Amino acid sequence: MKITDIHSESYQWPKPQIVTSGRGKGGHQYLYNRLTLVYIETDEGVTGIGSGMRVEYLDAFKAMLVGEDPLCIEKLYQKMTDNNNHNLKNCITTISAIDIALWDLKAKVANMPLYKLLGGVRNKLECYVAGGYYAKDKTTLDLQHEMEQYLKDNAKAVKMKVGGMTPYQDALRVKAVREVIGPDVKLLVDANCAWRIHEALEFAKRTEEDNLFWFEEPLAPKDFDNFKVLSQHTSTPIAAGESLQLLDDEIALIDRGGVAFTQPDAGGCGGVTMVMKLGAYAEAKHINIAPHGNQQVHVHLNCAMANAVITEFYSTTFNHLAYTAYKYPVQINADGTVSPNEAPGASFDINREVLEPYRVG
Repeated sequence: MKITDIHSESYQWPKPQIVTSGRGKGGHQYLYNRLTLVYIETDEGVTGIGSGMRVEYLDAFKAMLVGEDPLCIEKLYQKMTDNNNHNLKNCITTISAIDIALWDLKAKVANMPLYKLLGGVRNKLECYVAGGYYAKDKTTLDLQHEMEQYLKDNAKAVKMKVGGMTPYQDALRVKAVREVIGPDVKLLVDANCAWRIHEALEFAKRTEEDNLFWFEEPLAPKDFDNFKVLSQHTSTPIAAGESLQLLDDEIALIDRGGVAFTQPDAGGCGGVTMVMKLGAYAEAKHINIAPHGNQQVHVHLNCAMANAVITEFYSTTFNHLAYTAYKYPVQINADGTVSPNEAPGASFDINREVLEPYRVG
C-alpha cells in the first residue's frame, strides 16, 4: 500500500452563544467551532481522516510522504519530526493531523475501531461535560441551570471555567454549582492559565471543601516549579498539559511532580503516536492521563490507555453540530460514560451534507 495524495478541508460555524474562558482574565472569546480535516489517499482505495488545530505545512509533508507505506506509522512519524524544514513547534499541529489520519487509515485496513487496535483496555469511560463558560449577562443562576441540564443529559461529571474573576468571586461560583449538583457529581474547574501562583493558592484554599475532582491549568503552561508549589499546598489534584506541544515540555510537566493528570491534545502535540507515548510514560510515573480536546478521537485513546480515568465531552451547548457533523458521533450513555464507536477507524468520517454549508477551505 502506498500514499497517493494528502489534502485538507476546513469548516467553521458559529457557536450557539459567544462565550469566554478565564484566559486573559476572561478576555479570550470563543466565537466559532472550527474543524480542519486531513485526508490521506492510498493506491488501494482506503482513505484515512485526521484532524488538527492548523495544517499550514501540509504541502511540505505531502511531498515527503507520497509514495510511502502508510502502515509504517512510527517510521513516518520519525521522518516528519526529524527531517522537516520547519521549526517543530510551528508544524506540530500539521504533523498531529497527519498522524491521526494515518492511524485512522491503519484501523480501517485492520477493520477495527481505533481503540481496539491500540489495545482496547475498555469500551467505555466516564466523561465530564466541558461547560460553565463566562458569557455576557450570564448570572450564577444561569450557570446553575446549565449544570443541572448536563445532569439531565446523563452526565455524572461537569467542568466549569474559573480565572475570569477574582479567586474569591470564582470560589463563590464553584460553591453555587456544588450546591445544585450535589456531593456525588464530580466537579472540575479550568482556569485556562489565567492566574499567578498567589491567586491559584487563594482559590485552591477557598474551594478545598467543595471536593473538586481537579483544578485544571491554574498557571502558565510552563510554570512547572509553581505547579509543584501549588500541589504541595492543596489536596485538590492539579491537571495541565493541553497547551504544551513538544515532547520535552510534556515530560518536564510530569517529571516536576506538580500534576496528578496530564492532558496532551492529539490535535496539537503530535497525534495519536505522541499521546500514546505520553500515556505510557505517565503510567510509569504513576500519573493519570486525560487528553484534552475533540471527543471523536480522544474517546478512542482514553479507552486504549490503562491510566486514563475520565474523558472530555463537548455538548451541543458549546457546539450545536456535535452530534450531526459526524457519521459516528460520541454521545453520553445512560450511566454517564461515553463509548468509542465500533466502526473501523478513529470516528472522523463526516456527514458532508451537514457540514458543506460551513466549508471555508
